[in-house]
Amino acid sequence: MPERPLLILPSPGEPVARRKKGVGGGQFHRPSPERQAERLSPRFERLQRALEERRARLQMETRDLVPEPGYCTKPEVYAAASARRSRA
Repeated sequence: MPERPLLILPSPGEPVARRKKGVGGGQFHRPSPERQAERLSPRFERLQRALEERRARLQMETRDLVPEPGYCTKPEVYAAASARRSRA
């Protein structure tokens, strides 16, 4: 005796005709390059300013750092940094 009852199915016949389902949501509207530039330019300008401010801040923060002698590839840079540091 099977653990579960057997299902009695009808014999296969001709496939049933079904309506095709619609695909997508209609017409897709893509903005023109001019419209995209008009809409996105302020964002890109803000991003550019933020990056420039960050770069300037990093330059100010790292200006007085003295590199370790083993990692400096330009001895004249190390000498100048050491001289600045000894004056301070």
